Amino acid sequence: MPEGNEEKSFTPKSEETLKEEIITEFDFDEEQDAERISKLLVQRIEHQKELSIAIEQKIRQRSKAESLEKRLKDAGVDPETGDRIGQSKSAGSEMSSDSIASLRREIDDLKMGMAGDFPEEIRKEVEQLAKLNGISYKDASKSEYIKFRMEQHKSKERAEAGSLDGGRGASMSGSKLEKVAPEEFGKLSDDDWAKKKELIKQGKG
Repeated sequence: MPEGNEEKSFTPKSEETLKEEIITEFDFDEEQDAERISKLLVQRIEHQKELSIAIEQKIRQRSKAESLEKRLKDAGVDPETGDRIGQSKSAGSEMSSDSIASLRREIDDLKMGMAGDFPEEIRKEVEQLAKLNGISYKDASKSEYIKFRMEQHKSKERAEAGSLDGGRGASMSGSKLEKVAPEEFGKLSDDDWAKKKELIKQGKG
């Protein structure tokens, strides 16, 4: 299993580096804007920590999935199809059909956990559906209910994006911009982002 792009490219930044980026990005004065800098720095450190934890979890899941796939291969089983493709490497270690199915479900579940296709809320619903019905995460993720929930999520995202655009490309009002959270900064238009930075400098963002 190849590493994801985020695992290859992510390198945690020092607190000092993050602070310098904030000062440059918002054209802050280190002394006069110390409180605002501190507030943004806490947010960025927390975001970096969450990203680091998520990547570490993916690495652990990948390692376990690879270990389980090796067990199947050593038992003469194709991990992808579950078909027997050769003799077991260890005498007397031939797996039962139930054991093969169980290991393949666990591998599917791990791969599902590594995928970034589902938002956290829906990922939990996939897990619950899989456990309730005794099926793999992969099969649960393909259910009509999960497809419906994903459509709901995408519709909500589109509505929020429209709201951030102010509707049909119009600029957002100051009161709306003040409420835009850091994780939504990337959705702002160039004009609104410029206004948002000014609000942050004024302590209103």
